[in-house]
Amino acid sequence: MIEKISDAAGTIYLPTHIKRVAKAEAEEKKIEALINIEITEIKQRALKRHIQEEGKKQENIENITAEALGRLKGEI
Repeated sequence: MIEKISDAAGTIYLPTHIKRVAKAEAEEKKIEALINIEITEIKQRALKRHIQEEGKKQENIENITAEALGRLKGEI
């Protein structure tokens, strides 16, 4: 008797349980997507910073080379 009541209660509760599990899984996917977006933004900022740093380095190299060339021409 108790088993039948327990089975009936489980059957009645099953749709609610399925909905709760589905909502939890959807929330999990939403959180994962937001995290992926945040990671992508961080990577983009890091890449932008790296490009700026390398640009400054290249500009310094070119300035030093131009200065050295100017001094060498003055010696000739």
